[in-house]
Amino acid sequence: MIDFQVLTELAFREGVERIGVGVVVRDASGRILMIRRAAHDVLPGLWEYPGGGREDGEPVPTGAARELAEETGLTGLPLEYARHLDFSSQQGLRVRQFVFTAVVPDGTPVVLSPDHDGHQWADAERLPPTGEGQRAVIEWLTGRLAVPGWRPAGGYLTTVARPSAYGCFLVTDPRGRVLGMRSAVDPGVWNFPGGNVEHGETPFSTALREAREELGLDLAAENPEAVDRRRLVAVIHEQAGAEQPVPACGFVFDGVAPRGAL
Repeated sequence: MIDFQVLTELAFREGVERIGVGVVVRDASGRILMIRRAAHDVLPGLWEYPGGGREDGEPVPTGAARELAEETGLTGLPLEYARHLDFSSQQGLRVRQFVFTAVVPDGTPVVLSPDHDGHQWADAERLPPTGEGQRAVIEWLTGRLAVPGWRPAGGYLTTVARPSAYGCFLVTDPRGRVLGMRSAVDPGVWNFPGGNVEHGETPFSTALREAREELGLDLAAENPEAVDRRRLVAVIHEQAGAEQPVPACGFVFDGVAPRGAL
């Protein structure tokens, strides 16, 4: 599953000021649904694919489905995330639009909102007057779709195995002894300090957090040189099994502890 919260936070860190959503709807013949802004709307006469601003607290896919329904009457479509588009709004704000795509049968009826006064199904090579950003997105999408077997990221990710991930440290003392922690769930199992990667974390930041929570040891402060190196000792892949129903990928980092820390 695509974590749009992480992608949104990344956008804001990059200076984006507003999040938008858009949907490129294609019919079975490969034509693109374009809708025209009404005379009373901003940029009257401009053709565009359905989209708008995300409401406060609204999940990105929910916002895309809402805008599509409001502007075209199309509901219940499986939306696949394709890519994002950055542009400046009429107010000069930096906007990042997350663009989805969907397919409908030829001849699907469209019910326009009051802010739009026309629609057409256009070939990607013969689009009506539209913004350069939207034109580039449509050309990119149709070009990729022409590659046999290609799917937008939002659909492709549903077809591949998605392992869980964890990060941990291999912690040793000055004598080279390895620190192990006995599992409270299964006392026969000993683990390195670490745990599962949570949303918005990297395996390395997970390992640091887990070392603080499980050992009370701030390795970044106690042993900054080793931590700054971020030396990856091993990557462990475990296949799914009876107890772990999905594959797991573990990242083991060098966590040499300073003398007297343990």
